[in-house]
Amino acid sequence: MSDHGLHRLRTDMPMIRPARGDDAAALVPLVYASGPAVFDYVFGAARRPAAAFLRYALASGEGLLGWRAHHVAEHDGKVIASLALYAGDDAARLSRATIAQYFRFHLPWTAVGVLRRAMRIGEMQPPPDAHDLYIAHLAVAEGWRRRGVASRLLAYAQRIAALHDCERSVLDVADGNAAARRLYERHGFFAASVPRRLPGARLPASLRMQRAAPI
Repeated sequence: MSDHGLHRLRTDMPMIRPARGDDAAALVPLVYASGPAVFDYVFGAARRPAAAFLRYALASGEGLLGWRAHHVAEHDGKVIASLALYAGDDAARLSRATIAQYFRFHLPWTAVGVLRRAMRIGEMQPPPDAHDLYIAHLAVAEGWRRRGVASRLLAYAQRIAALHDCERSVLDVADGNAAARRLYERHGFFAASVPRRLPGARLPASLRMQRAAPI
C-alpha cells in the first residue's frame, strides 16, 4: 500500500476521547439509540419524550446520563459514536444524582412514576459489582456502522478497565439482539446470567455479559 493510502486510512479512523460539555447535544440521539425501548418505557411515565430528559441530563454532566460519564468517537470534529463507562463503586453516587435530576426536571408526581419504572429496569439490569467497569450507551451513528467503530470503542473500554484495576467489564444487551451479542463475544464477553424479563412491560429480555479485564 502506498504512503498516500496509509495516510487516508489513518485519517479515516475516528479519535476516541472522554466527552466534553459541548458534546452533549450530539450525544442525545446516540444515547437514545443505545436503548430506545428502555428509555421510552422509563420516561413514558412522565408522558414526555425521553430525548427531552436526555438533553437536560447530558448537558448537566452529572449522573448516569451526564456527559462526564461518556466517551465519544470523533471524526473531522463530529461526534459519531458514544460509550458510557463507570466503575461499579461509583454506581450508587451516579444513581443518586440521576434520581435528583428526575425530581428537578419533572413535576413531583411524575418524577415518582419515572423513578418507579427506572427501579423496575434495575431488576433486569442490576448495578455492577464494586470492582467492575460497567459499559453502557454504546451506539454508532448511521453511516459509520459496520466500519469497526464499535470494536474500537470496546477495545478502548478494556484499556480503561486495566487503567483503573477493574476485575471485569460488564454490560447488558437485549437478548434478541444477535448482532450485538456476536460483537461482544468477539471481544471476549460471555453470558453471565440467564436473560431477565420485566413482567407486564413490553421490553426485550436483558442479558448480562462480562469478560475479565486485561492485566
